[in-house]
Amino acid sequence: MIVRKVIDPYIAYLEEKRNHLMARRESKLEILREGGERALLHSRHDITRIDFALLRIDKKQYGLCPDCGCEIEEARLTSVPETVFCASCQSDRDKKNKHFRH
Repeated sequence: MIVRKVIDPYIAYLEEKRNHLMARRESKLEILREGGERALLHSRHDITRIDFALLRIDKKQYGLCPDCGCEIEEARLTSVPETVFCASCQSDRDKKNKHFRH
């Protein structure tokens, strides 16, 4: 019974995130279909990132950083729900990418 108390809220959380991501995905697709200046702020890459987040929800891995295994900060998931990495690992990746570009 203890496990259910932990799992049920997590499943509800994932469903809430799934619904939010699906709405976000549809909104971005609509913007891309319409074209114009607003479409310049969005890309197909945004859709790919959302699809990957949805896949992580299906695998019950959403909200966990694949690099360090820690939970991704709730504020980060709220502002960018399709994020993959925690802030620390993303920062490390950005530094490495910047190093390789120069």
